[in-house]
Amino acid sequence: HEVDLVRAQRVPVDAPWMRRGPHWAKFPADAMLAAAVRRQLARRRYDVIHAHGVEAPLLALLARLGADRRVPVVYNPRTLVAEELPAHAGRRLRVLGALGRAVDGVIPRLSDAAVAISARSRDALLARGQRNVALIRPGVDPADLVDADAERAKQRWELGNRPWVVYTGNTCAHQELHVLMEAVAALEEAGLLLVTGSDLVALHAVADRCGLPVARRRFVCSRDFKDTKDAIAAGQVFAMPRTVCAGFPIKLLNVLGLGRPVVACQGSAQAIQGVVAVND
Repeated sequence: HEVDLVRAQRVPVDAPWMRRGPHWAKFPADAMLAAAVRRQLARRRYDVIHAHGVEAPLLALLARLGADRRVPVVYNPRTLVAEELPAHAGRRLRVLGALGRAVDGVIPRLSDAAVAISARSRDALLARGQRNVALIRPGVDPADLVDADAERAKQRWELGNRPWVVYTGNTCAHQELHVLMEAVAALEEAGLLLVTGSDLVALHAVADRCGLPVARRRFVCSRDFKDTKDAIAAGQVFAMPRTVCAGFPIKLLNVLGLGRPVVACQGSAQAIQGVVAVND
């Protein structure tokens, strides 16, 4: 089916906190998104509002106030706010945990239904009063994973014959990359190959504190999915250091689709229980 893409008015700010994590400055962007949804509800009849993430269902509920018909809102959480919000701050603050628990308790009850992407997320939604929950695990199109080239990665980033532990994706505090860097630093020969669109200066500072030698790190700033695929193909193992994960680590799908082994902390491993990878 064809999809009509309708964008909210853009806030003229390009900063990391606009792309991920909580920040007060996101409120104008949220208001514009709610206004865009409100305009669409006034123009057309919709069967459902599928709201991804924490802010989306609140904005959808706000947008449908006063609408001619009550369009159901389906909440699609990616994680538990009570777990992720303190991690974004880089420390476990009780007040942030309490705020997150309040949000986790309210949104499922306000929504008409919910889609969980992991068994743990489903159980959390049910425990918080949402009885209409469907467990639908995310998927990946195998066609998107073709042309991964390990040799291209080795030549481009001068990987040599060293065994490389790979991590790709965002580097927010809740990913707990210091755990990974400390683990790789403790190994004698292994290096860390990291591909991200985040700030590399901050990453190198963390690596310095963790004692990971410069010779054993390759940090690549790229948002090109080709580089992500090449890095995964070139590594001996992919790492998931996140110790708390109520949602589903989407990056895992790319790794399993490329047939690479994964080492995960217990929190991430619990989130992916029951996942079966089929690789032709």
